Amino acid sequence: MVTIPRLNGAIGALETAQVAFTAFSVPEIGSALSMSTAPYDAVIFEMEHNPYDITMLRHCLQYMLNRRQILESPGLALAVTPFVRIPPNGGEQSQ
Repeated sequence: MVTIPRLNGAIGALETAQVAFTAFSVPEIGSALSMSTAPYDAVIFEMEHNPYDITMLRHCLQYMLNRRQILESPGLALAVTPFVRIPPNGGEQSQ
């Protein structure tokens, strides 16, 4: 039976009794490019305490796609799984 790798690298690490390494990042294109090849299991884009910019988030997720890594890997999983912290009410200011 063929084993399909997990799409979520953090859950995959935890399932195999390893430590899941994750980093927080601001939602910027340059940061997304750097994180796409970083040695982490996941990256958390911090948008909870910053202005919520869905267009910038879309760009960040697009730039997380490392097409060469996807082509050379056995599955479609990204090398670094993106997570996003969003504000619970669409805003902040201690609501």
